[in-house]
Amino acid sequence: MRSSESERALRGLFLERKFRLAAGADVISVWGGARETIILKSDGTVWKWGRNDVGEMGNGIADGANVFTPHPAPAQVQADSSGAAFDKVKFTAARDYHNIAVKTDGSVWMWGANDQGQCGVNNTNNVWRPAPVVGFLGVYPR
Repeated sequence: MRSSESERALRGLFLERKFRLAAGADVISVWGGARETIILKSDGTVWKWGRNDVGEMGNGIADGANVFTPHPAPAQVQADSSGAAFDKVKFTAARDYHNIAVKTDGSVWMWGANDQGQCGVNNTNNVWRPAPVVGFLGVYPR
């Protein structure tokens, strides 16, 4: 197989292929952070598992610094920082204790560690539910 054919085969296998969870939902994206995993389903919902010491799970609570409580089962990120349903997501990523999601309207949302302001919410408090990045593409907190 030539290099470009190999690359196409790998891209199809790892980047574009959908697979089924036990519950039957299509997964279109998988990312692993430092100690967490995030998946995006074809219905636009986001699911997390792993650590939650600074709000990485996006469930509105945090286990606390140096509290290493495992969260081994996937759990849906159900609500954003305003309490609205967190859905219509088309892209996700995870990195060193924080998460990024882009919704179908182009808005960018982040949650988790924010000690350096990495979530873009105009403060340095950890973000325990997805919050819109302030001022990005005209998106402002509600």
